[in-house]
Amino acid sequence: MALFTFKLPDIGEGISEAEIVGWHIKVGDRVDEDQPIADMMTDKATVEMESPVAGVVVRLAGEPGDQVPIGSMLVEIEVEGETGAGAGTGAGAGYLVVVFVFFCYVYVYVCVCICMCPSVRACVFVCVCVCM
Repeated sequence: MALFTFKLPDIGEGISEAEIVGWHIKVGDRVDEDQPIADMMTDKATVEMESPVAGVVVRLAGEPGDQVPIGSMLVEIEVEGETGAGAGTGAGAGYLVVVFVFFCYVYVYVCVCICMCPSVRACVFVCVCVCM
């Protein structure tokens, strides 16, 4: 068994914290993936938070009315397998691939701009090889 720490994601641009309106779960409850777990309110909206994993609730961030900073622990869930305590907000390998590909395109673009010489193709080839 491992602990999954679900951190409060940025649910509104420029928001630094959110208020717990109410919990749909309590410590000891079994939750399913995508099951509603809490209602969070910011100065812009009230959002229903859903569990990113299935497991047993071990710890909650506070009581209704409490303020929770963005990025801090909202819920800890005991899951089967090797998820790990630093699991975070669910940004997985797919996100990293997108960021990496974007970085490579930017890198190639910069190389082309810098290497405005007769051998632009060679420069692009070198830049692409660095990202592969």
